[in-house]
Amino acid sequence: MHFLGLFGALYIRKKHFVRIIIAGGLVYAFFSLLTIFSIFGELRILGLLEYDLYFIGCVLDILLFSTALGYRSYLIHQEKVETQKLLMIESEKNKTLLQQQHNILQKENAREQALASMNKHLQEEVGASLSSIHVFADLSANIMETYPQKSKEYLLRIASLGQNIMDDIGDIIWLANLHHENQHEAFLTRIKNYSHEILVPKQIQMHLTVSNDYYNIPLSEEF
Repeated sequence: MHFLGLFGALYIRKKHFVRIIIAGGLVYAFFSLLTIFSIFGELRILGLLEYDLYFIGCVLDILLFSTALGYRSYLIHQEKVETQKLLMIESEKNKTLLQQQHNILQKENAREQALASMNKHLQEEVGASLSSIHVFADLSANIMETYPQKSKEYLLRIASLGQNIMDDIGDIIWLANLHHENQHEAFLTRIKNYSHEILVPKQIQMHLTVSNDYYNIPLSEEF
């Protein structure tokens, strides 16, 4: 019955580690049985007598058990190696993801700084234009009766500066309402409006053609 149980376990178990241990038990039981036959029959079996057979069975069982432990240690080591590889892969993925996020944040910060710089520059231009308008208005008022032609030139400059101020204020408002999600569409709208302001007074027609790949192309930092 003992042999049948071990053979059944050897058949059922699929793991090599367990099978090696069961095989050691079978060898031990087999040599124990030979020992019993040798003692009671006073026979030499495999050239060995009585307890020599038992010692051989014990040694073989110990060797097989040690082999099973060694194999188990090898499997554990392999599992650790595979786990370390997976951890390294995940670490590299996380590192790449963090780097991508860092790059995105850097680009966003650079874009925000560029927009802030452009906004400040436009505000300074508006301030300078307003100061110039004030100066030209005073000059024009002082010489309107004595030098009407010169006064007219100053008034034309004031009109030109006023147009520049309107353009700069329009740029400031456009920058304030610009969002990253719709910057391609905003850029197209800006081109259309700017072209309309320049070409319509001169009665020049314009047809704007947009490539299908336009929305997939990132806009430059200058934009």
